[in-house]
Amino acid sequence: MIMQNEIEMYEKLEKELWGALHFEMPLYSLYTFLHVNSYNITLSNFADWVVFPHKIPLSIVHQLYEDMLARYENPNYSSFLNRESDCEEEEKLHTLVMELLYIKATGNDFKTTRLHALFNIPIQVFYSISLQLVERGFCSAESMMQVYTKYQYLQEKGGG
Repeated sequence: MIMQNEIEMYEKLEKELWGALHFEMPLYSLYTFLHVNSYNITLSNFADWVVFPHKIPLSIVHQLYEDMLARYENPNYSSFLNRESDCEEEEKLHTLVMELLYIKATGNDFKTTRLHALFNIPIQVFYSISLQLVERGFCSAESMMQVYTKYQYLQEKGGG
């Protein structure tokens, strides 16, 4: 069972990750800066953690949070800021994460016109993400059905 102070730790880490991604660096840079690969975690799994931080093992949450708080004192930190990605897949994943964070932040008030990466993922991934967003109360089933309708239309039309 997760205690209240642990819940707060997840919430604080979530805010730090959100801020870093929105104002400081892309997903891959954050992944690299935090040395997430040293935990044998892929960039895709880290992306899932950023969107759904409660999935991060408690043993890692504390270290990631400490690293995020100490980032401005790290002499290497500035080399990660606004770094361009060399890989199109990294950019696509970053865009998808930003879209999912947008949905989480806006709840049912999101605009499907702002969702591009979400419409280009495989159907199984779309279902999984949609289900998690609804189950965790970030948006309603009705809102996700509207997104699914557009997703399905775009897929039938030849891709997102």
